[in-house]
Amino acid sequence: MKKILRLGLMMVTGFSGMGMVHSPHQSYFAQGENLVFAEEAVDIQEVRQAMELWQETVQSYSLDAPQYTIASLQQMGPANFDTSYHWIIPKLYNDYYENLIEYQSVEEDANHIGNLREIFSHSFGLEKMLLAELSSADQKALNQLRLFIVSAIMESYQAGINQNLPGYFLLEGTDFAKNIVKYLALDDQHLDQLIRISLASSYAPEAYSFGFGDEMFTIPEELEYPSEQYEMYTITNGAFVQDIGGTTPYYFHIPSGKITEGHLASPELHPLVAYDWSQVYGRVINNYYPNYQVQSLSTEAKEQSLNGSSKQKQALMTAVRDWQAKMGQKYEFVTPEMPIDFLGGDLPLKSMVIHLDGQERKAHYQAEQLINDEINVLMAMTDIRDQDNPRAERHFYLFVEDQGIPRVLITMEGPDNLAVHHFKDTANVELYQLFKSIY
Repeated sequence: MKKILRLGLMMVTGFSGMGMVHSPHQSYFAQGENLVFAEEAVDIQEVRQAMELWQETVQSYSLDAPQYTIASLQQMGPANFDTSYHWIIPKLYNDYYENLIEYQSVEEDANHIGNLREIFSHSFGLEKMLLAELSSADQKALNQLRLFIVSAIMESYQAGINQNLPGYFLLEGTDFAKNIVKYLALDDQHLDQLIRISLASSYAPEAYSFGFGDEMFTIPEELEYPSEQYEMYTITNGAFVQDIGGTTPYYFHIPSGKITEGHLASPELHPLVAYDWSQVYGRVINNYYPNYQVQSLSTEAKEQSLNGSSKQKQALMTAVRDWQAKMGQKYEFVTPEMPIDFLGGDLPLKSMVIHLDGQERKAHYQAEQLINDEINVLMAMTDIRDQDNPRAERHFYLFVEDQGIPRVLITMEGPDNLAVHHFKDTANVELYQLFKSIY
């Protein structure tokens, strides 16, 4: 049971909604609520509720009509807080403002935006660990800070794209509203695993692009335990990098909770060294997120739940890796748990309608049972995030079984006005033969 300590605090100024600034040079947050001190661990449902509050906030952001600009944020000046706020709130705001005020242009000060993204990321980790100590006003202040930072990041990043600066590509990596939707779509078990990775690494999935599942990369056999005992997550933790150069894989050992960090460009593996939050912030950070509970693992049940064996999937991934090098392209495998925006529509979905052979067909991802002429999608991949290929066209492939016949379907267009993607059989004979030989 949480203990409530009631403090009689004088209101410094009113707090209405998400509004903060009352003067261009001095502003105050104040709360008329109670401080909370906790004895028990934070429940994952409480974490979900906190994340949903951020989701509601970030959905208000518009790239076309941003609520805040870097110039307007700089004019606000530093924020001041009364003592009713948790000490981490003014600390984060101070770090934010120090980097914001130094920013002049994307060409000269991109490092300050990178620092803001780190503060943005840290705010989520700190919230999860300290959630039992935070009041609702603390959480509102955190979400307001995040909205400020998102506004600054997006403005700077858009400027980099407009000026064709190196390292600035698609906006998808900074689509924070879409990212939190994908994050909240995870079930409790996988959300819990990803939270533990983020707390140990300091890289929050709310702030960086992340992936779940095998995707383009297999789980290495060099791990301490058999590969089927691991879940694989990836976090693109470069400030703006969206290819594999800025992506780190994390292998979560389900029975023990041990986390192994890897490198997509090399076979190097090592235990993830936990980030020292207390040392970084100079005060004790009480981690109320519960310790991991040791689990038994039934690899047989996990294997049976997949359509196609693990060996087949890994064989196809390996074959595609060689094939893409010949094509001068870079592909990643995607799943319904983490669909990707392909030219205006998410693919793949667990169940979807596609246009094929002159008619609309129902397709299901790794279906356990099909009806009539429904299509079973075994795997899906795309090069939509390939930043090295100078050619403009991008591809989305579905490896499917259509009434017992293996087919490799391709689309290079966005959805039609009915939100349906049009697929056809690939003309790439080599890719089709690779799939046919494996499945």
